[in-house]
Amino acid sequence: LDKEFEDLAPDALNDGTVDPQKLIGLKKGIKALLLDQRAIVSGIGNWVADEVLYQIEMHPDQTHLTDKEADQLSKSIQYILSTAVETMSR
Repeated sequence: LDKEFEDLAPDALNDGTVDPQKLIGLKKGIKALLLDQRAIVSGIGNWVADEVLYQIEMHPDQTHLTDKEADQLSKSIQYILSTAVETMSR
């Protein structure tokens, strides 16, 4: 079973797993990369990707991210996921 998970990117909920430098100079749209469990982070589904991009006002097909946008994206992912987990644990 562990071998099946070796190809996955780091879990999105763990602090520090979203490397903003990996989000700069993209060739695919940002939403496609967020949904790709092997590209940047794993654990992001359609509703999380949509909410993250909505919160930071980023188009899903955007392929170029500045350092600031990459940082905003990373922080938004952490915020949305931690809020969702906290809400579900109530």
